[in-house]
Amino acid sequence: MEAKQNSNQPFYSKFLNRNEIASPIAVIGDFFSADWLPGHLGKLKEWRQFVIEDGFYTGKSPASLLMTHQLSARLLEAMYLLIRSKAAKKRLRTIHINFDEQLAQEEREWLHYPVFLSPLERINPYLAISNLFEIYTIDQYLTFLYEWLEAGLSVSTIDDDLDMSDVIYFYENMQKLYEAAWIIHQREIRPVLKNSVSDKNAAAFPPQTATQNLSLVSSNCTFNDRLSPETALGLDQLVKFIVSKIPAVQLISCLGTHPSPSTFYLLVVVSDNNQSPEHEIANRIEDSCRQYVNIYVILSKANQFIQGLEEGNKFFTNAMVKSKISYQPDEFFEPQLKPIDNEVSIKEIETDWKMWGGQGREFLDSAWHCINKGSNGITLFLLHQAMESTLSAIIRIVLGYRLTVHNLSKLLRLTRLFTDDLAGVFDYSSDEDVRLLALLQSGYYSGRYKDLFAPDINCINILADKVSDLFAIAEEIYRKAVMS
Repeated sequence: MEAKQNSNQPFYSKFLNRNEIASPIAVIGDFFSADWLPGHLGKLKEWRQFVIEDGFYTGKSPASLLMTHQLSARLLEAMYLLIRSKAAKKRLRTIHINFDEQLAQEEREWLHYPVFLSPLERINPYLAISNLFEIYTIDQYLTFLYEWLEAGLSVSTIDDDLDMSDVIYFYENMQKLYEAAWIIHQREIRPVLKNSVSDKNAAAFPPQTATQNLSLVSSNCTFNDRLSPETALGLDQLVKFIVSKIPAVQLISCLGTHPSPSTFYLLVVVSDNNQSPEHEIANRIEDSCRQYVNIYVILSKANQFIQGLEEGNKFFTNAMVKSKISYQPDEFFEPQLKPIDNEVSIKEIETDWKMWGGQGREFLDSAWHCINKGSNGITLFLLHQAMESTLSAIIRIVLGYRLTVHNLSKLLRLTRLFTDDLAGVFDYSSDEDVRLLALLQSGYYSGRYKDLFAPDINCINILADKVSDLFAIAEEIYRKAVMS
């Protein structure tokens, strides 16, 4: 049986059968059927003692040590084959964000929890496995195991060919290998041995809260503008990838992250020499990163961005002062920033709401009027316009950012910077709500230009109620902004 090593030399499995080679993850299940994580770690520690000290294995019989050797060798080969699989390579590329709460919950719930892996390796055990095989080859690991077996069954300590530092390093790597396998077992095979007191202690670990530096007001918001060290490492990987794909990028500022779904929100500034429309560049960046992580890109050309800073644009200035600048070449010109004034005048807020919020109200009233007349196609168009105008108004007021896009999903996702309530009008876990939002989005074009466009009246009524709810939420946020 053979697989290819990184060196392109053939690897012949000595401990796995054909089915196990085809499905190495099954070997992890067998490994933890023999014992749980603490038991395996305990046997490994006892084994190490007989390697580095005089004496020999004193278990019930030498067969016990032989079994420990065989289980470890099988696990090593399985993990080596697993990390070379397409699924594992995809998992290795995945960038995880906002995972502190997940790790804390697992630590509360799992009776046996890893302690030797880093947070990044705990959230992505495939990274741990990859790191381990960067240190030693599979053949070296198996050779160490056999030398340990000889030393453990001998009355003498290790011979001169087995360096003590290698013994310690190998031991530490095997501890991590066991833990990485345990995490995969818990998450992907069958969770076992939950901590019975986890529910009682859950209240002691409140969810991470946000500070909301970017927005004028916030309401029921889980957006987080503070990055953990692990999330910052993932961001560094992401930035390098974006810059490699889009050479015209001149600045990247991370506004923060949202946990549902896990998403980086980035302000990306590109050179004016890039003639593509801004929305096309933003979509290209988002699409290229989708295989690794969800991102939301707010894109600006360089001249527009610099002009905004010179004029004291609240959104651009906050993005520079209060957010993490993840990429900025030395040659990128940055004007002197004006002091940030978050106390936007009530008059300016009222003007924006009167203009855009009032327009949303008028579109919504007209939509209800058209429902009564049975004009479903034009009703859908008016509902689209009502929602677009309302979202544009509240984004201008709260963030100080002016945008002209017709994509309702894009607008809803941007409101997550300051509230979850607006996007929460649609349940993205519901296929029905996803279809309704897609239907509403189609109303911008189909309601005006498509022949024989006749959406179902029941869908129209549901959408009218949802857009009305959304307007009411936006109006309440507007009132909070006026009083802030």
